[in-house]
Amino acid sequence: MSNKTTTWISFIIIAILVAVGLVLLPQLPDQVPSHWNDQGQVDGYSSKLTGVLLMPGILLATLLLLLVVPSIDPRRANIAKFRPQYNVFILCFVLFLAYLYVLTLLAGLGIKFDMNRMLVPALGLLFIFVGSMVRHAKRNYMIGIRTPWTLHSNVVWDQTHKVGGIAFMIAGAFTMVTVFVPQFAFPVMMVSVLLVTVGTIVYSYIVYRQVENNSATNNFNE
Repeated sequence: MSNKTTTWISFIIIAILVAVGLVLLPQLPDQVPSHWNDQGQVDGYSSKLTGVLLMPGILLATLLLLLVVPSIDPRRANIAKFRPQYNVFILCFVLFLAYLYVLTLLAGLGIKFDMNRMLVPALGLLFIFVGSMVRHAKRNYMIGIRTPWTLHSNVVWDQTHKVGGIAFMIAGAFTMVTVFVPQFAFPVMMVSVLLVTVGTIVYSYIVYRQVENNSATNNFNE
């Protein structure tokens, strides 16, 4: 997907969200749901104007940041090598927040549903797309699994991201499965993310040590 196509589609989605929110504004109560706990129950409210405008505003700010990042990274040439996958991630992220916004509006209109059951499939898919992007990522300072060891070596970066990408995709699959047991969705998601995060950090160090030991052995033999 090209940069221009990603940008235009994303801005069009945000514009549609704002338009829909403003059209529904008169039908919303003065206080609308704005936060749900880990059991999928509403535990926070905001004014209807905030409820309508806050999420599109956050989405717009995040989108601008994601679009700017590739141009300010000192290794922008490496980001260009996986920019199509990065653009797909951007669009998936925009669609995820748009979906969350629609759910928030529906809740504000009084429509009853289990937020966990509605949200976890989308979260799982987002993790899968993150994993797909991570697998293609080349060494840079802004996007990917950035540890002192991955940033030190292309070999460490590539091996860590290959394994880390698969791990993110598996975490996404586990998260999606919890749609059948929504009461466990939040714990499964948190544990999965924690395991992937800690696991990839440890793995990057292990690969780094292996690369350094091999280099030292080769130098000694020479």
